Amino acid sequence: MATALTCVKVALVLGGGPIAGLAREAAAQIPVPALDGVSCGVRLAEALVGLAPRPATRGSFARPAAKPTRGLSPSLGKLIDYHVRRGDV
Repeated sequence: MATALTCVKVALVLGGGPIAGLAREAAAQIPVPALDGVSCGVRLAEALVGLAPRPATRGSFARPAAKPTRGLSPSLGKLIDYHVRRGDV
């Protein structure tokens, strides 16, 4: 008969700007790993930047189709259309 091992991991996540840094200060007094939600979020953002993902071209995260401009001068409309086609905005 096979035996299954169960591993339970526990951590305390302290979230919110007002208590940023508290996890580092209180880590010695807490019996489980204490994580600062703000620091974790910053590290996650840094990791995503490092991965350099390409923009979505399909699905719910893709840029929506351009909408026609109304009530603008023709020259401003052309300028906006130019930058939309280039992907600047």
